[in-house]
Amino acid sequence: MEDPIQFSLWCSVLPGHINDAFTCIINSRQFLRPLEVRVLINRSLRTNCLILIKESLTWREAKGFRDSPPDWVKEVEIFQDDWTPDEQGKQYCEIHRYYYGGCSGCHVCTGFYVDHESQP
Repeated sequence: MEDPIQFSLWCSVLPGHINDAFTCIINSRQFLRPLEVRVLINRSLRTNCLILIKESLTWREAKGFRDSPPDWVKEVEIFQDDWTPDEQGKQYCEIHRYYYGGCSGCHVCTGFYVDHESQP
């Protein structure tokens, strides 16, 4: 049986906020080297693409970040974990404003998601 889904945050960076974005990304994606983070940020600034900021979040965490993003965030989108902005076949829930995959519809609408830390 599948576990309830978790969420990822993808953001683009506002010009002039490179250091704030760098600090957030390097703290949440610690397996990346500093140079890799700088490359991601520069690509976001140059092409306005979304970059992965955080993953394996509860719905409350993801929604809270989206509803009150830091000053360095130009755009923020929530995705079901393991789905990306370039993914073919992703769907969008207008009610919950996030991207998801699968054939069962929106996981938040159906209640099949992790809402807080104590859930599996």
